[in-house]
Amino acid sequence: MVQNNKKLFRFEVIFEDGKIAYLTYRWKKADMLMMSTYVPPEHREKGIAAQLTEAALQHAKDNNLRVQVFCPFIQLYIDKHPEHKILLSKRP
Repeated sequence: MVQNNKKLFRFEVIFEDGKIAYLTYRWKKADMLMMSTYVPPEHREKGIAAQLTEAALQHAKDNNLRVQVFCPFIQLYIDKHPEHKILLSKRP
């Protein structure tokens, strides 16, 4: 289950073994800057990064936020799911 850890500015999945997968973000004015994703090696290839990305994008949509993407994985995800392109910020 994906949770938004607002103190650490990241969406997280905490596994039973204590390892954590996360998507980090920052703020720039009203834009949510999606910085990076990380999934521990033993939990990769299970769609966890996609779940983190979808949760972060849904959060942006629910809160009328615009998104700037700095992570190649997140950009690829948006390219494959063009319905999320409306969230992309026009600001530099």
